[in-house]
Amino acid sequence: MDAQFSMPWAVATCLVKGKVTLEDFTEKAITNENVLQISRKVTGHLDPDLTRHGVGPARVSIKMKNGAEYTEFVEFCLGSVERPMTFADCASKFRECYPSSVKALSAETAEKVIEMIRHLEDVKDATEIVRIL
Repeated sequence: MDAQFSMPWAVATCLVKGKVTLEDFTEKAITNENVLQISRKVTGHLDPDLTRHGVGPARVSIKMKNGAEYTEFVEFCLGSVERPMTFADCASKFRECYPSSVKALSAETAEKVIEMIRHLEDVKDATEIVRIL
């Protein structure tokens, strides 16, 4: 539960694995020694210049042992009103999430659901999607 709300854990997981998915919050994943080691080096600071109502902008800075520094600034997160997700983004997110949340859902069934939603106006009974899931 703590990993779900841990900024050091999420940042470390992203640095080690390249992204954070539901699989990264399993009992096995939260004992990943590489992630734990990096998470101990992550600190967070509230920058009052970056606050606003709702999900605000964020800046991540990484300082390397050799003195090099890498910084990334995001004004609006993906999925915000200002930066909406595309259908492809949503389908990709669904593919990443279903393996851990619905073990009985095959990849073929997941693709069927995605295509039904892509062509929702042609689906005669939308409750079919719910029944599949």
